[in-house]
Amino acid sequence: MSADVRAAARLLYKALQLMGSPANDQEYRELLSRYRADGAFAEVVQEQAAGLELVILDVSERGLILAPANRDSRFSLRMGDLRQHLTKEQKVALVLAHLAISAVVLFRPRIGWKMTPKHRCRPPSPVFGTRC
Repeated sequence: MSADVRAAARLLYKALQLMGSPANDQEYRELLSRYRADGAFAEVVQEQAAGLELVILDVSERGLILAPANRDSRFSLRMGDLRQHLTKEQKVALVLAHLAISAVVLFRPRIGWKMTPKHRCRPPSPVFGTRC
């Protein structure tokens, strides 16, 4: 196994750790800086991620951000996976949390939009047009 392939696998391993952070891990920081500086190394990392059914969303000093490439990926998470070990009260709380998030994202007024008498309800706003 070449050194680049081993280092690429190590970077993906570090990125997949739940409690891993480049702030606390010197090797992770070095691998991230190598990814940003060396195009050939970045290509090896991307190919290995694709082989694992992962997509690299972002690379920054905070780490490598990964997401499942599709629904069949081993790393994909489904609502059923979350609900398996929850009590009835926890399931209700989870549904209410999702409902609240949806309400905030979908029904906040657009920036600069003013309510007038002729508008009885607010139109749904796009995610990028909402105020923070």
